[in-house]
Amino acid sequence: MSVRKQPNGKWYYDFGYEGKRYKKKGFVTKRDATQAESIARNKVMKGFVINNKTSFIDYYNDWIKVNKEGVVTDKAYATFKNAINQFKSFLETENLSDVILSDLNTTFYRKFIKWYGSNHSTETVRKIHNCLKQSIDDAIQEGLIHKDPTYKVVVKGTIPAQREEEKFMSIKDFIGLKDYVANIPIQSYVFIYILIITGGRFGEVQRL
Repeated sequence: MSVRKQPNGKWYYDFGYEGKRYKKKGFVTKRDATQAESIARNKVMKGFVINNKTSFIDYYNDWIKVNKEGVVTDKAYATFKNAINQFKSFLETENLSDVILSDLNTTFYRKFIKWYGSNHSTETVRKIHNCLKQSIDDAIQEGLIHKDPTYKVVVKGTIPAQREEEKFMSIKDFIGLKDYVANIPIQSYVFIYILIITGGRFGEVQRL
């Protein structure tokens, strides 16, 4: 029998599956322990990791090193790093230093998206959401999260998006900038000049 009574009068379950043992104590009634054992056994048989204490921040940082470092552009990698930094800032407002993967539910995640969207555009919120969701999807695949916390989240910001004409420099200003930096023998200006004439990426020119 996998459900037993403890000397202190409370109940616990203890069962094995594929060479591993799963045990949890402190249930007030036998019924509570039996129900919890049934749920735990069902999750284990489906490949889920139970009693998981993995930190979301640690998981995410390891995840981007394995899956994004040296794979995506420097700019994209910076966005992935910024995503977890924004999540940390949100945790501070909740007086938390971290959250374990099993506690990352829809309510908590929606609260984060709403908080971040309160002073950012929808486009910016979507970028951060997409970064975090990719790691969460992998955590679900690994059985570390049992339900998707991003399910039906409304990705919406409150700040108007920057107009297209404000995102790019005019041809006239572009030529003027090139002519200006071409005549100044200072490293930062030379750096800008190389970017202009080669069309190279920031990280590529930085490594020259």
